Amino acid sequence: MSAQADGRAYAGNVSERWNLAAERDIGGFGVGSNFSYNVQAYRGYSTYLFNQPTILRAGYRALFNDYETDDFTGNTFRWNVVQQGPVAGLSMLFSCREVSSVVTILKFAQSPISNSR
Repeated sequence: MSAQADGRAYAGNVSERWNLAAERDIGGFGVGSNFSYNVQAYRGYSTYLFNQPTILRAGYRALFNDYETDDFTGNTFRWNVVQQGPVAGLSMLFSCREVSSVVTILKFAQSPISNSR
């Protein structure tokens, strides 16, 4: 059984070099987890690194998950967590014989955990 989800992504150029991107998705609804959401927004700078088009990004991400299940011993496991914090990364575009792909080389979040039961 797969989780239901609804997601949206937005991206746009502010200038020749600067861009903004935002994503959000909501899921769970009792399938997989009771409820979850992910929201992230980035500001990017377009440049070249090793002669490849590159976008350097910095932003913020918040991830919430509400999950509950019973284990084989009859105990209830509850996972009610919010992770949030700054995010930094870069994406590079590689082209080879008319095939292009975007590779995210580095993407990390400093995410303190709170609201755990």
